[in-house]
Amino acid sequence: MTPKIIIGPTAEPVTLDEVKLALSIDGTGRDTRITKLIKAAREQAEFVMERAIMTQTLEVAIDAFPRCEIEIPYPKLLSIVSVKYDDTAGAEQTLAANLYRIDNYKQPGYVFPANGTSWPSTLAGANAVRVRYTAGYGPEASYVPEKIKEWISQYVGGMLAVPDGLIDSRIVEAKFVERLLDEGLVVRC
Repeated sequence: MTPKIIIGPTAEPVTLDEVKLALSIDGTGRDTRITKLIKAAREQAEFVMERAIMTQTLEVAIDAFPRCEIEIPYPKLLSIVSVKYDDTAGAEQTLAANLYRIDNYKQPGYVFPANGTSWPSTLAGANAVRVRYTAGYGPEASYVPEKIKEWISQYVGGMLAVPDGLIDSRIVEAKFVERLLDEGLVVRC
């Protein structure tokens, strides 16, 4: 399940200068394009890994509380902002923080009812439960693994080399690039 972005990252994991250095690009003629491609590459990496890279606020919605835990996609779960639900009368309620607990050690993370409690009843309907949370490696690029940064730089380089998306048979991608995101992949049992 893909969460909704409420507040996107305030920074990218690599800077324009870092990408230009990695790709041996001089001058400023393509700076605007490269800046846009950095964001696109980060978003693609997040999609591939099913993981938030930079700190951002996300929201996941489900139709009802489950029997036990709510899986929180796109780790690393940093904090829960709110757990809201539509009660049986259709009124939006905010669950008090002492009525749930989080497991952010595992990736993806989970939200559970607090010990001795259970989830409340909800209105039968789409998206009756909404969990808003912050996730990512951290607010600064220094928190992001170097392999992910390198993948983003190489992905930008590939998009600059092949702007129309058609790969010329003479262009050979380095095999290591496709494996750089492996360490950050979210694996479910």
